[in-house]
Amino acid sequence: MDSEHLEDGLIDEDRRFLCIMLTLEKVREAVFSIDPDSVAGPDGFGAVFFHTCWEIIAEDVFGAVTEFFRGEKMLKGFTATTISLIPKTASPTCWNEYRPISLCNVTNKICTKLMTIRLGHVLPKVISLSQSGFVPGRLLSDNVLLAQELIHSLESRRSDANVVFKLDMAKAYDRVSWEFLYQVLQRKGFPQRWIGLVANAISNCWFSVLVNGEHAGFFHSTRGLRQGDPLSPALFVLAADYLSRGLERLFAAHPTIFYQAPGLIRVSHLAYADDLMIFTTTCRQNMELLRDFLRAYERVSGQLINGSKSSFIVGRQASSLQTQAV
Repeated sequence: MDSEHLEDGLIDEDRRFLCIMLTLEKVREAVFSIDPDSVAGPDGFGAVFFHTCWEIIAEDVFGAVTEFFRGEKMLKGFTATTISLIPKTASPTCWNEYRPISLCNVTNKICTKLMTIRLGHVLPKVISLSQSGFVPGRLLSDNVLLAQELIHSLESRRSDANVVFKLDMAKAYDRVSWEFLYQVLQRKGFPQRWIGLVANAISNCWFSVLVNGEHAGFFHSTRGLRQGDPLSPALFVLAADYLSRGLERLFAAHPTIFYQAPGLIRVSHLAYADDLMIFTTTCRQNMELLRDFLRAYERVSGQLINGSKSSFIVGRQASSLQTQAV
């Protein structure tokens, strides 16, 4: 991993904030921030139970959550997760036509919710400005407006036509390499204690697929982030920041690769979580630089670009040879 792709890191104040001890009030806030109508995990106790019985169970919940934040490994009963398969089409015929949603136990969700709240305070400091997904204080609409302005400049005249790539990452959350994520966190200056909490939260999970309303046994995962876990979006954008920083360095090192948009700031890419738009030109050398970088990113991160769902648009002045090169 090239640490130069991860320029911005945490300062001592941020590291101390991530590791401060919990209070009962903070745990209560996390509990009551969970939607009471959310579906329960395998243990059957939904958030509405925790809300209704809080005065009775508060000390026990606080004790369990405190143990997790002290580094104790959570029991299998806490981390057990139901996978519900949501059809993407009216008549699914293969696994790729289902979207897996993880239904976590609320006790587990409280722990990851507290981690997410703390991460929210530091994410804006360490995530590229090109990423607008799941970073507090940033709006998707900002990237949408900028993308519209850039596409309006698609027809800017020059020898090499402009091109916009819309890349789709195949099973983006499911393919995240844990080792890659831990290295990203380490290079960004996260304390080892916090990285240990992340490892405990994502690698100690047991899954059971819900088939016709019945649980079909349990199995252990070796990579990926749970869709439905409050912590997963924040961890994903941290891992994906390696891609954003790498693209920024690539474009800075090769100024001719920039998309031509007179009057607008130079933009290499825009991202919303795993949705990525890259703005460049049809120069063959640029295409090769971009291809080589993306292949290297796939190798190191575990991600895979889904060619069948990715697309591009080029300016009308692009020749057939330029379009074929793209």
